[in-house]
Amino acid sequence: MFFISLLLLNVFLLTTTQPLDQWLGNKYFDEKYLFEWKKDDINEELTVRITVRTKGWVGFGFSSYGKFESSDMVIGWITPEGKTQFHDRWADRPEETVIDKSQDWYLINSMENSTHTMFEMKRVYKPCDTLEDIEVSEKEKQNIIWAYSETDPTDQLVIQKADVKGVKHIRLLDPIPDPVEPTESDLELYDFTFNDIKVPETKGKVVVLCKLVKVPFTQPRHIVKCGPRNEPAEARRFVYHSSILTCDPQDPEFMDKHVGEWFESHDIPEAFKTNMSCVYATPCSTPDPEHMYYAPPEAGIQMGGGNRFSTYFLVSVHVENHHHEKGQVFTHKMRTWHTGQLRKHNLEFISLMAKSRFSVIGFAVILPPRQPRFELNVISTTHCFEHRMDPNGIIIDATFTHGHANTREFYVRHFRGDKELQPIITIKHFDYKYNVKEKLNRKVVLMPGDKILSTCVYNTSMDAEVNLGEHELCQTAMTFYPGLSRQNFTYMGKDQKEYDKVLHENTFFMTGLTYEDILNISQVKKIDGFYGMGEPIIREPAELNGTTLYHYLRNKREWIPAWEIEQIMTKTKKRHICAMGCTNFPPTRPEVELEMPSNYIPYVDEYKQCKLPMAVNQKSTVDMKLSLITKLFKNLFHLN
Repeated sequence: MFFISLLLLNVFLLTTTQPLDQWLGNKYFDEKYLFEWKKDDINEELTVRITVRTKGWVGFGFSSYGKFESSDMVIGWITPEGKTQFHDRWADRPEETVIDKSQDWYLINSMENSTHTMFEMKRVYKPCDTLEDIEVSEKEKQNIIWAYSETDPTDQLVIQKADVKGVKHIRLLDPIPDPVEPTESDLELYDFTFNDIKVPETKGKVVVLCKLVKVPFTQPRHIVKCGPRNEPAEARRFVYHSSILTCDPQDPEFMDKHVGEWFESHDIPEAFKTNMSCVYATPCSTPDPEHMYYAPPEAGIQMGGGNRFSTYFLVSVHVENHHHEKGQVFTHKMRTWHTGQLRKHNLEFISLMAKSRFSVIGFAVILPPRQPRFELNVISTTHCFEHRMDPNGIIIDATFTHGHANTREFYVRHFRGDKELQPIITIKHFDYKYNVKEKLNRKVVLMPGDKILSTCVYNTSMDAEVNLGEHELCQTAMTFYPGLSRQNFTYMGKDQKEYDKVLHENTFFMTGLTYEDILNISQVKKIDGFYGMGEPIIREPAELNGTTLYHYLRNKREWIPAWEIEQIMTKTKKRHICAMGCTNFPPTRPEVELEMPSNYIPYVDEYKQCKLPMAVNQKSTVDMKLSLITKLFKNLFHLN
């Protein structure tokens, strides 16, 4: 009996106890604020410890969209008399918090000395208080609000404004492993540089700047690490997105005359558009220098080597002025680490996009106004490039999700045959300024014939007019390896020699509305030129004959109900076009129409039930474990 009880005790300790001194991660939010966390998946509890060099109040919390308004916070301080004040709070308005009715954070420890204040606390992943608590996200970055003050509040109901505050974006429960620094002995730096960028002084105006760059490397190189640099560093607040596109010019001598020039995107010379095809080349698209991109050890991004498609690049920077600041000028760099010790595979890009008014697609995004939630689907397969795929599939390394100010949620799902696989990306709280690049922490293999379904969810509550996609899109880009074979390279039946300039043929996919979809949405009867490179023209009804479709839709005042438009945007089949990047070139392969996935076995994720606060559960997890151990000993030694 003794040995059986001892064995049970050991099994219990081994299976239920997580080392309490092992922190899963830690981050310095500034030079004074240390944030540490660990998780307990068995009991579904998150433990957080914040240590701040201050003797005032400290706090942190979760936010759906990276703002202090509507954020779930915890704030604490220790009074001069040594009494701990600690409350779970909800921010109704910026800088104003109220104490939650349900106190879901359990205080483990608190301390203050002559320099620092420390709080350690824990909470269940999914509280039952859905009105004033935000659950801990398992599959996406958490928007973490943090703040502190140099003084204590005089009243626990009124918290004075923070002296320092900010937002960080961290995967708490499913963190990406720390990157491995490249070890090649010949690593060099190369910066794609924008000098003297003038920030637009109009609040909220977004300016997209583009610059043509020709790299000087005659021997092939592999980019193995990259990320942004801003001078001064504080200028990153003006950049919410930047990217590098590789370009294949039809006439390199013509393009050489424009190397180094930069211009706004809407002023790109027509000669540029008709002379080169450009596709995403690097996943360096993030304004935050803390989030560098590291290529997988076995792959790199091709640069240089005398080939046009890896010599000419188009750098773009999205600049926005949030606070109406005047006279701001800065320099933006996309820094790359590259090597001549070529890795086994080339790292390449797939881009899946729904964007209206794109020359080869026509209409793909139509968003009715005053809709708190409106869905759009982008469906794609490997049709465009599977003749060049490795038969064992390609490995997705990272994703880039792109939406604008109306985008609120973003999902990328994966289908194979009649089965839905684990989602590639789930972003329930999308923020176009932060949700840009996501390095995957598991191996995702895309096989020939697989389907990818991207779903964007928009909020157009504040819009007075329909959005025809002029200011919105739904785009997913993914880096993958091994790169596509050049052996089966074709361009609409032409031979490779004639079109060998187009390296990235068939990796830029566009989804659009079918002819029948547009007829149903617009309520017109006949359109000419819908499938082609020109502007579609209405022919019937007679009173609209000769009117461009865009002009008619832009000025249309009576629409079918929003729910009917959403049905068309999400449920019907879609045009699937293999485009040649961001250009006016015609599609590279015959267009097909794809059905949305149906009659498939859905992927079932483990659903976690909400839990009541620990105070309601009466005992913390550790207390319950100790209680059970005590009972085992009492039974073992027959103690009362």
